[in-house]
Amino acid sequence: MASRITTLLTAAALAVLVPLGGASAAAPAPATVPATVPAAAHANGTATFGIQPKPDPNDPNGRAAFTFSATPGAAVRDTVVVSNSGDQPLTLRVYANDAINTSDGGFDLRPSADPAKDAGAWVKFDDDKRFQTVPPKSKLELPFTLSIPANATPGDHAAGIVAALTMSSTNGQGNRVDVEQRVGSRIYLRVSGDLLARLSITRVETTYHGTPNPFGSGSADISYLITNTGNVRLGAAQSVHVTTPLGGTVRADGLKDFDQLLPGNSVRVTTKVTGIFPAFSATAHISVDPKALPGDVDPKAIGTEATAGMTPIPWTGLLLLILVLGLAFRWLRGRRRARSATAAPAPAAAQPAKSSAVKEKVL
Repeated sequence: MASRITTLLTAAALAVLVPLGGASAAAPAPATVPATVPAAAHANGTATFGIQPKPDPNDPNGRAAFTFSATPGAAVRDTVVVSNSGDQPLTLRVYANDAINTSDGGFDLRPSADPAKDAGAWVKFDDDKRFQTVPPKSKLELPFTLSIPANATPGDHAAGIVAALTMSSTNGQGNRVDVEQRVGSRIYLRVSGDLLARLSITRVETTYHGTPNPFGSGSADISYLITNTGNVRLGAAQSVHVTTPLGGTVRADGLKDFDQLLPGNSVRVTTKVTGIFPAFSATAHISVDPKALPGDVDPKAIGTEATAGMTPIPWTGLLLLILVLGLAFRWLRGRRRARSATAAPAPAAAQPAKSSAVKEKVL
């Protein structure tokens, strides 16, 4: 039985096929590019395909994604274009699924094995065939309807339309491997109603790492979960610093901002703060400020903060202190014994017994 490898969705505006065994691109790409596939599958050994919204005649720059605003119960019509730039026909599976945030805050879609439950399930193609064959050097237009349920919740719903190519290959051990390569185009839908912009910080964990230098400083690993608990997509700026009772403050370096966190999604952040003096007590301060996405209305959300205590004990310093105190105690005890021996009075010398003559008087 063949195993399956699925390359991740690039989520680009003009999606790009990911090379076999490669990782997905993090940023939108300007056009489709070729990806290496087994030579047995295609004569030239490569297949190049892409997917994007059908260009709007009124927008010469093209659309970066499908962007809709609608009321509950409404239906929106649009068209996605699948292109094949190769010299061989391609049989692609075209489908929609819900969007999620990756562990690092990127945009992705649920695996194909996971059925859509939100906006991805609301997409229905006019041609509902499971697979679509795209001739070489050509494009295929696929009209679809996005039907919003009457009970759809207000706010942002994100999804994507995927074109997937599955090919068989043989790995280094001679085993057959099915490789699924996916490209996709994003769908952003805002359902009318009350909007709530809110982020939360939960599950804060701190771990202090001491130093063998009794006069040096240690570091701390600080981990926390940022969750979009509102119903609109938000960017997030974050900062972390640690304070001690002695008044020192040290900050985490290299914390990146998140471009967009989808409603209901969470991202775990782990950062390191160095230069923490082991003063028996320290507090980690975490701050996350929401940011409106470009072109969106400023949600006027208030930033959120969280704190967590830690106990940076200077074990090396304590051991050194105990050693010094122990040596000092022994030295003092020896001194006291010496002084006691010097101050004690010498015992009196034995006096010879005195003889007395007794005279008796005889009467």
